[in-house]
Amino acid sequence: MSVCLTSKNSRQILWQAVDAAAATGGRARGGVWAVSGISIDSREVQIGDLFVALKGPNYDGHDFIIQAFRNGASAGLVSRVPSKLDSDMPLIIVDDTNIALRDLAKAARERTSAKVIAVTGSVGKTGTKEMIAAGLVENGTTIASLGNQNNHIGVPLSLARMPKDCNFGVFEVGMSAPGEVANLTKLIRPHVGIITTVEPVHTEFFNSLEAVADAKGELFSGIINEGTAIINRDNFFFPHLLEKAQANENLKVMSFGSSEESDFKLIDLKTESDSINIKANLNGQEVEYIIKLRGRHWALNSVAALAASSLVGAGIDKSTKGLSRVMPMKGRGSIFSTSFGGGKISIIDESYNASPPSMEAALQSLGDFIADSKSRRVAILGDMLELGESEDQYHADLAPICEKYNVNLVCTVGPLMAHLHLALPASISSKHFADPKKLIMSLSNIILSGDIILVKGSKGSRVSQIIDYLTPVSGSSSAIGAEV
Repeated sequence: MSVCLTSKNSRQILWQAVDAAAATGGRARGGVWAVSGISIDSREVQIGDLFVALKGPNYDGHDFIIQAFRNGASAGLVSRVPSKLDSDMPLIIVDDTNIALRDLAKAARERTSAKVIAVTGSVGKTGTKEMIAAGLVENGTTIASLGNQNNHIGVPLSLARMPKDCNFGVFEVGMSAPGEVANLTKLIRPHVGIITTVEPVHTEFFNSLEAVADAKGELFSGIINEGTAIINRDNFFFPHLLEKAQANENLKVMSFGSSEESDFKLIDLKTESDSINIKANLNGQEVEYIIKLRGRHWALNSVAALAASSLVGAGIDKSTKGLSRVMPMKGRGSIFSTSFGGGKISIIDESYNASPPSMEAALQSLGDFIADSKSRRVAILGDMLELGESEDQYHADLAPICEKYNVNLVCTVGPLMAHLHLALPASISSKHFADPKKLIMSLSNIILSGDIILVKGSKGSRVSQIIDYLTPVSGSSSAIGAEV
């Protein structure tokens, strides 16, 4: 039982010189050598890594290859040999390192017999991928993409790190334009593909939400013959995606959700202070399990995770055991308590990113929080970005949601969130700030002992600065729901 989430955690031989040269069509030099990982950042190189010197519009990895060797790299993948590099340093020399990385990814996928899962969707990709990996690792050696490495570089990098003899692979697929999901999924060639949901996220790159759904539906083109697509039956675009999936006669289509027709169905959930007790029906098998995450969206995505795991042969009991160990990630729902202003406050950290559906899910989680009757529910909300022409309205539309989930105080941050500030009803106290630093300067006059505080916004809104300010030094806080 093991998991190889990154090259850092897998120290077995990954590529030998002859294999890497054959996969990339490159020329090996420096004698007989082997690598146990792959890195594209010289600062993050681990001993034994292959450093891939990628070249982009504003950077050139070849400028850092000497530093990569100093940091422990065993070999380099280059398209030119820097003049100051020793002539005996182990290298694979290719025409284009970006293409070579993709070639390594193709070769890694072709040589393994692992069962592979791909996850895409407007929201919930990373969390669902993490839950799938946590369940699969109880069943066998598992490789999963690190963090949200889901683009044209992250996916090939994650695939190239896949050992030949692993049992399972889980890869996240992102997009910002039509065609990207198809391109990446055809590289992954999954046995199972999941679309978590289709929502108004990154809509500035698309003409309509239906176009977003079409782009997510590109996932179906890369799933292998006799593979399975899993679609969210609760989502508005389920019929549209179902039709697209059924157009592929070699594809089995299944669904997850809370509706009766779902193949993998969320039956019930009970929210505790630090977890959710879940009852689900997994294609005819009823199960009960616990996840240390809060919010209905996490419960639904856990059902999708178990669906995918079961379809690649993983045992349900082992998978639910793995899910019970998943902890909230920083910026994605982690909860902690800390001292502030002479008392204790609780913080829900959702500062990594934001969209209309994830905002509603986070506000629901805040509303469900069990606390003292004197506690206030405080939402500190930063701008949601990349929403296109309707961005003002999307922000204003959060007002009734704040009211629905009994938020007592809303602090809005940024020019777009000013629209929410103006739309809030008189029953909700509100304050608006131009940027996070101005709010931080006023926190001592805003926050009271016992407050439950949600901090959420798109990464570009920089509301994570508020979390950094509130995050205590070691020893002065406690993680809610931390494992013992």
